[in-house]
Amino acid sequence: MADDSMDRIIDLKNDKSITIKQKTAGDVGCVVWDAALVLLHYLETEHFEESIGCLGLANKNVVELGSGTGVVGITAGVHKAQVTVTDLESFVPLMDENIIRNHLQQNVRAVTYKWGTDPSSLGVPPHPNLILFSDCIYYKEAVQPLVTTLKEICDEETNVVCSYEERTLGDNATSLELFLELIKKDFTVTEVPLEEMDSTYRSEDIHILHMRKISR
Repeated sequence: MADDSMDRIIDLKNDKSITIKQKTAGDVGCVVWDAALVLLHYLETEHFEESIGCLGLANKNVVELGSGTGVVGITAGVHKAQVTVTDLESFVPLMDENIIRNHLQQNVRAVTYKWGTDPSSLGVPPHPNLILFSDCIYYKEAVQPLVTTLKEICDEETNVVCSYEERTLGDNATSLELFLELIKKDFTVTEVPLEEMDSTYRSEDIHILHMRKISR
């Protein structure tokens, strides 16, 4: 049977690169989407460091939600963060393979996690320093569970950074509207200006949001 996968090499700063196995067919989570590329390169910008108030990701506890291939979390791992990449059980073997390919077993691990369920199953310290997710706001029925997870896993010091591609077909637009309506009840939401994204990996159709839980 023909292999339905391919390797994608992604160049990072300081002559680093990562190799990501992705599928040529199958679920949407099996490929590296443009919004993920924009987000992972944003993690390497000075604007990102300024926005989260620290120099670099070294030793930060990072959780990626809806990881798919794990590409965004793996990028954080290259920068020495302690990373947990998460998705449904069917994606864990692909994430594990990509972690091994990039020799990051010491600081990146893949865990099964379904949004809206008890986040203690993640096995991470309470209230990680950074939560990442990319192109996860397109199924309307998944919005409330995602918001529930963010409310439970974050405290006022947790930085949440997400990217998404602007889409107008189907439920995509209404899903985004619902997400913003719900998340703004408990989080501040700030959009990153285009000029503060990576100078090469940016697009007017792809947005990055910073979120922080509101202190009550």
